[in-house]
Amino acid sequence: LAFVGFSLPTFFTVMLFILFFSIKLDWFPFVFRADISATGWAWWWEHIKQSIMPVSVLGLAVTVAP
Repeated sequence: LAFVGFSLPTFFTVMLFILFFSIKLDWFPFVFRADISATGWAWWWEHIKQSIMPVSVLGLAVTVAP
């Protein structure tokens, strides 16, 4: 499993994250939306939800890179 994680390119990991977390589980959006109509804390939460997947994939790519 570790070898598979090391050998996957970042763009493929992103596709797997999108398929699993956005389409299958419907937890996060897979397209960034700049026209969020919410205000206050709901506006912040929507922006945080949009940034969880990109930040986690880039963080994962940096931590497993040799």
